[in-house]
Amino acid sequence: MLAEFELRSNSITCYRFILDIEQLQVVSDELSAKLTFHPQFESPIGLLDDYISLLGGHVELDSRVKVDIPVQAKLPGRPFWIPLSNKMIQYIEENRVPQQEIEISLSFYAVCHIPNNYYRSRNDSEWEKRIDQALKLVTGKMSTFTVYPPVRVRIHREKWSNLLKDAGYKSFELLELPTLNLRPKQSDRWLQVTGRFEEFIHKERMGYYEDCMRNARILLEDVMVLLASHTGVQLNQKQASGKIESLVASLKKRFPTIIDSIESLEWLMKSINLSSRAHHHGGEVVVAMGGMRKQVKYISYLLAALLSASVTLLEDFVPENEST
Repeated sequence: MLAEFELRSNSITCYRFILDIEQLQVVSDELSAKLTFHPQFESPIGLLDDYISLLGGHVELDSRVKVDIPVQAKLPGRPFWIPLSNKMIQYIEENRVPQQEIEISLSFYAVCHIPNNYYRSRNDSEWEKRIDQALKLVTGKMSTFTVYPPVRVRIHREKWSNLLKDAGYKSFELLELPTLNLRPKQSDRWLQVTGRFEEFIHKERMGYYEDCMRNARILLEDVMVLLASHTGVQLNQKQASGKIESLVASLKKRFPTIIDSIESLEWLMKSINLSSRAHHHGGEVVVAMGGMRKQVKYISYLLAALLSASVTLLEDFVPENEST
């Protein structure tokens, strides 16, 4: 997907460059993230791209929210960048239309110096005379060429999701999923759980909310199987509600000193089960949180809290055949 920008002065297009959205990359550190790109300038009136010294601009998220693109020196091989702060991402995520492309507006300006001895071939047409008149106003001094109006840029939702992943952005701050030191079989199950959770978040970002609701129930089942297998208790029921009751009763009996923690697990599991039951059984979509999007967000918090609470039990309990 390509976006074309024209840098103009006195209604004359002095430079243009193409932005290939698929070539956007993320550079990030602990404090910030940036979208980087390498614009290739060309001039329809014969100006050299060496005349461009600085490039800046702004991002319009909508008519009310505008973010500056800092002025950057144009250096050989050095990319330009657009800021990608957590606040920007959060605003875009909260206001975007599910399952559609991300839309933002970009505008740029270039600071240029056209030397006094600049010469270009020309003819005697009225258009060439108009170009000469415009260039006389900017030759021999620092001048600014601008992109106006801003160009609407569309980013495919899959590309956007990958950019967020590269930026290390999380739509929640509840936990970081650790790599646990478990037995091989349990380690595989934990990786399956964390992988399914990451898939849930990916689908949420993509706007596949019904898939999220279904996957939440599957993830709940995976967590219960992992907890039961790790602690050596049995899941004797087929229905999720029965499995929760069976698991909780067995855990309370086995770990009487952490009843409060187990009851917190119970509340989380029951909440997830109730929020996703209709989807698991192929029934009608049940929306109880003011809309499907809000309900999925609520479930994502519950799942994150469930995994965080499960980590404590998985880390603290050492199966008898592994104790020393």
